[in-house]
Amino acid sequence: MKIDALMLDPKDNVVTCVRDVEAGETVCYRKDDEFLNVDAKESIPFGHKIALQDLAQEEAVYKYGELIGKMGDARMAEIRNEKMGI
Repeated sequence: MKIDALMLDPKDNVVTCVRDVEAGETVCYRKDDEFLNVDAKESIPFGHKIALQDLAQEEAVYKYGELIGKMGDARMAEIRNEKMGI
C-alpha cells in the first residue's frame, strides 16, 4: 500500500503529506498497524498538513503527539480541514 501522508503519533489529529496531493484524491496514512484514508477536499502541497476531521476555530492541533497550535493561529494556516476543504 502506498503511503501519502505520515502520522507521527497516534494522538495526532493531522497528518503530513509526503507528496503533492490534488483535490479529490484519497490520502493514505498509517496509524499503528492500520492503513487509513482521508479525502483531500483541495490541493495540498508536499509537507503541508491535512486535518483528519473537521477542526473548529481555536480547536487544538496535535502533531508529534504534542499540541502545536490552534486552528486560526497564523502558523496553522497551512492545515487543510478535511471536511470543509479550507
